[in-house]
Amino acid sequence: MNRNRPPGFFIQLFKWYCKESLTESILGDLEEQFEEDLQHHRVFTAKRRFVWNVIRFFRKGIIKPIYDAQKLNTYGMLKHDIKLALRGFKRFKTSFAINLIGLSSGLACTLLIYLWVKDEWKKDKFHENEDRLYQVMHNIEVTNKIETIKPTPALLGQALLDEFPAVEKMVSVVPAGSYGANGIVQHEEKQLKALEQYATAGYFDVFSFPLKIGNKKDVLTSKDNVVISEELSKKLVGEGIDPRGKSIIWHKDGKTHTYVVTGVFAALPANTSEKFDLIFTLDTFLDQHPHIRDWKNSDPSTFLLLSKNTEVSQFNTQIKKFMHAKQAGIKSTLFLQKYSDTYLFGKYENGVPLAGRMRYVKLFSVIAALVLFIACINFMNLSTARASRRLKEIGVKKAMGVNRRSLVFQFFTETFLLSLLSVSVAFILVIIFLGPFNELTGKEILLRLNQELVLFSLTIMSITTLLAGGYPALYLSGFEPIAILKGKLAASSIGDLWARKGLVIVQYCASAILITSVWVVASQIKFIQNKNLGFEKEEVIYFNADGRLGEQSEIFIEDVRKLPGIMNAGAFGHDLLGGMGKTTGLNWEGKNPEVNVRFGNLEVGYGLIETFGMEIAMGRPFSREFGDNNSEIVLNEKAIEIIGIEDPIGKSIQLWGRNREIIGVVKNFHFESLHEEIKPCFFQIGEDLSSIVVRIAPGSDFKTIERIEKLYRQYNPALTFNFQFFEQEYYALYKSEQQIASLSTYFAGIAIIISCLGLFGLVAFTAERKQKEIGIRKVLGASVLKLIFLLSNDFIKTVLAAIIISLPISYWLVKLWLEAFVYRIELSIWFFAGSGFIVLLIALITMGAQTVKSATIKPVNSLKDE
Repeated sequence: MNRNRPPGFFIQLFKWYCKESLTESILGDLEEQFEEDLQHHRVFTAKRRFVWNVIRFFRKGIIKPIYDAQKLNTYGMLKHDIKLALRGFKRFKTSFAINLIGLSSGLACTLLIYLWVKDEWKKDKFHENEDRLYQVMHNIEVTNKIETIKPTPALLGQALLDEFPAVEKMVSVVPAGSYGANGIVQHEEKQLKALEQYATAGYFDVFSFPLKIGNKKDVLTSKDNVVISEELSKKLVGEGIDPRGKSIIWHKDGKTHTYVVTGVFAALPANTSEKFDLIFTLDTFLDQHPHIRDWKNSDPSTFLLLSKNTEVSQFNTQIKKFMHAKQAGIKSTLFLQKYSDTYLFGKYENGVPLAGRMRYVKLFSVIAALVLFIACINFMNLSTARASRRLKEIGVKKAMGVNRRSLVFQFFTETFLLSLLSVSVAFILVIIFLGPFNELTGKEILLRLNQELVLFSLTIMSITTLLAGGYPALYLSGFEPIAILKGKLAASSIGDLWARKGLVIVQYCASAILITSVWVVASQIKFIQNKNLGFEKEEVIYFNADGRLGEQSEIFIEDVRKLPGIMNAGAFGHDLLGGMGKTTGLNWEGKNPEVNVRFGNLEVGYGLIETFGMEIAMGRPFSREFGDNNSEIVLNEKAIEIIGIEDPIGKSIQLWGRNREIIGVVKNFHFESLHEEIKPCFFQIGEDLSSIVVRIAPGSDFKTIERIEKLYRQYNPALTFNFQFFEQEYYALYKSEQQIASLSTYFAGIAIIISCLGLFGLVAFTAERKQKEIGIRKVLGASVLKLIFLLSNDFIKTVLAAIIISLPISYWLVKLWLEAFVYRIELSIWFFAGSGFIVLLIALITMGAQTVKSATIKPVNSLKDE
């Protein structure tokens, strides 16, 4: 298949609708335009433009006449069909309302999910050389397992550039937030919090972040250089003022440095996964952390811009063992991942790439299709159920010579009009709910009426028309005129009834699956929130050691401990929940040199272990009273298990070649999400700790936090006191799951409402059709309960069948989702029985009002109604 050819389907579509006399010339022009687009754009863009041109030419004067001139006038017939459709909408208001509400709700869900998927899919794809931009990934063998990480040695990028001609450019980056949160940037008397990033000189040459002021080739050539954001420039030096040449002072971790502004970058695009306020040179970072200038240490991320036509798989083979020759003992391997794929496909398990966020894109795409399909089922069911009302119309038309194609066109016209109305209502719903949707998903999606959105809307409207109108059009147009006019045609055959029952089963089966899934997801999230992590996360706040706090953190912590309502306080570096450094530099007597073990490295201050309420299994935590410093170490139980030391207290192990005395062992705790099993880690006394953590007494939150803020301002009077509850930080690990749970709940609710609307319509129609039968039965003494059972019996059986079919599908789906968690709930039969009961109850409530109303009508009214 040639990817550089126009889409074959749309070529055939154009030939199908275009007049034969015009086809060759116009199609030739379209193909020439496609070739020209290929020279200036990507293949995808060129194909998209070709599709848009094919759709654009679908207009009067170009399309073939649908009917022969000897038969019906096309325009007149279309006008007639539209008039009939509008009359039908007015006459059968209930069916019209049900279909409009169902289709517009389904289309609104589809449009919202399309906007979300489009935003996810476009993440990091705005870079000019996106198709050649790759990130170097690092596979490390640890304890019979492969761990894939992004950090690489700082020396790697330049070495790859020097030794491989396929590498056109490279950049090494220490991503924002890698070493704690915000620092303080100061210009004259102004001080602001900001998030920094470190990069080599070619940063703006490799990445297409817009540089408003400065030359991208030389803004990061000196250790004294800094490039700041446009927003930061406005706040520091004023709007409209060129900040180049001005000095700023950077405060972080108790250190202060002065830099010269050499450039200003514009606001970062909304579809970037990177967030930062200023960029320093990588050499600045390496001077502050000289141990990183070593092949054994990994910290910066390495990005490569490959030459055109480079075979990536072959290049991966070449660099796989590249580091083995650089340093003895290195066994890790390298490979490339396309940078724009990292956001969606950035998760690995044992060296094998997983879908990552892409699984959510697929999940919601399926949900969108499912909701829309359920809405289309309503239309099919109600259209075929009400066929008896159109039998005479169809019979008369066929007797007058109208062919089946004309009738099909008429019914498709009705469906298209309804779809058009539904799309219009759907856009109104999207405009109304886009704000709450953005708040729920944490995005900034805007509804822009561009070519892509119009094309998607037309496509989805066409699919809806074909899906919803296909079966009714073929069904209604297939009746024989003689049978219709003689009255020998039954309003509903057994086959038709089973077809409708089958569609109802599909609807309620989908609803049952969605309810089960939402219930299981909510239960897993509740389990996560209540799981004993091995430390106390409640009533704990933390904040950055900003400004003077970084220089006098120990004094500040002692002052905090004296405040009323404070239970304890301490400090830590990096991030306690998975963001700490990891190392294979821990050695002990009897260690197998062939086996690598990565230990979590938690740099803490005195009192941190006690502040989090971690249980001591053996020994003691760090204490200033014992004179503990960076010669002591505390490990978790998992680390002791791997090391294999009996009675470890007082024994020594080596960390980066230095002896460390084991003074304590803490019980295992979860320092990563519950997606991961508990891993070995150790604590050491750290310097330049970036965060301060405080445990406050229950019930005294507000007043105690006010006291902490007052003390904070004594150290940093010009800065805002920003704090977070540690519990919120823990929940943020499961942000994606929480969003999935919330969105799934809403979409499941909409799917159920649409299903109920359809069932309500079918019950109402059935009751109307059986009105005389109900009257006769009441005259003969039938009770209201018997009549209710008569009306609802078949529907209850149908819903029960849907529930039974949904059980194995639900089980397979939720089991598959739960397997992503190492620690998870046990699947109980009550999840499935409960969701089945909910679906049945909803169906009974939906049928209840209508069946009771029909069963209690006076027999005289039923019998005299014609």
